[in-house]
Amino acid sequence: MTNTPTSDPIFEARGAAFAELGHLEQSVAEYERAIALAPDKVRVRRDLVTLLAAGDANKYAETCTRWWNYFQAADLSEEFRRGANLIVGSAFLIASNNIPANVLVELTSEQIFAQESLDPWRRLHHGRALYRSGRFSAAIAELGNTCESMKAGGGQIAELYIGGMWLSVALHGAGRFVEGKKVYSECLQEWKSYLRRPEAEKENIPNWADRLIFEVAWKEARGFFNEPL
Repeated sequence: MTNTPTSDPIFEARGAAFAELGHLEQSVAEYERAIALAPDKVRVRRDLVTLLAAGDANKYAETCTRWWNYFQAADLSEEFRRGANLIVGSAFLIASNNIPANVLVELTSEQIFAQESLDPWRRLHHGRALYRSGRFSAAIAELGNTCESMKAGGGQIAELYIGGMWLSVALHGAGRFVEGKKVYSECLQEWKSYLRRPEAEKENIPNWADRLIFEVAWKEARGFFNEPL
């Protein structure tokens, strides 16, 4: 990684490599360089805010809000749609940003129902937006149904356990503390057990972004249930 790259795919690849090694600050720097060269590359922006959510809450909040304002002001409907998808996929990983929760609920609902999407990530984003907006019963229903669907083979392993963490905090928000703690404990135990399996026995291997998103959700849930590190 000593040569100076001149194209965004190289910066992106370097950013992903640093992230896999756990060097988050170096990874952020590489992704920022990639965005400077290719500002409309939504995947790179999504990966950057995932890194920020795990390591820099203030910069995460500022970045989500700035990008949201940018895509809202965009003239092209296609650009806005791509921008909306970015925000839906990245905002509210943590609670710290200035985007109205009801806006995220509306966008995630449109993406699911207008497109008749069964994509578990989109449904988990909708459940998370409902949770952030204080609509705990609706969040529990959405997250619970999506997790059950994934248990039956409708999603990736990382999605299942990330969804489980979000479900636990939604149950906590609804005052269902015992149920929330049970979901939290089972989810954490199963995630750790899965990561300890030999690579050959895993159905799919969570990448650095999956692991960081889980850790962000785990950190929030751990605070609610007074769990130690």
